[in-house]
Amino acid sequence: MDYDLKCNDRPGGHYLIDYTYKIVNKPPKVILTDGYLSMTGLDVQFHSWKTEDGVNKTLMNFIMGNMTVTVN
Repeated sequence: MDYDLKCNDRPGGHYLIDYTYKIVNKPPKVILTDGYLSMTGLDVQFHSWKTEDGVNKTLMNFIMGNMTVTVN
């Protein structure tokens, strides 16, 4: 993974970025009860990119596979 350490010299120490999370596989198994929502077998893509100065340089783009998410 490439890192641009020049961002440490910026006010606030970071770039302006944008990011998305996206489910990239078929719909996961969903369990819904009165107390929680659970999804298993998720493949989620995380993509972030630098948005300043009109440059859309990708910073990170990876998939987290076979995740389980539970929301109470």
